[in-house]
Amino acid sequence: MKIEVFDDWRSIIHMFLGALTLFAPLIFPLYVTYELIEFCERYVKYKKREVRAYIGDMLEYFTGIAVMTLITLFI
Repeated sequence: MKIEVFDDWRSIIHMFLGALTLFAPLIFPLYVTYELIEFCERYVKYKKREVRAYIGDMLEYFTGIAVMTLITLFI
């Protein structure tokens, strides 16, 4: 399975939200809920959304958390 990461403009938003999660942890459950609803809606409505796209979005989100963690550790 090929997972596409940073494949569209929303990828930057996913990473930014991940970075903000370090300072506002409430973003995490909201983001996961949003992704789950988006996945279910697109799968039922369009039969287009695949699991690999969902995994890619989560990787972008966690990359944002990791980058911000590293920045705050070294500053």
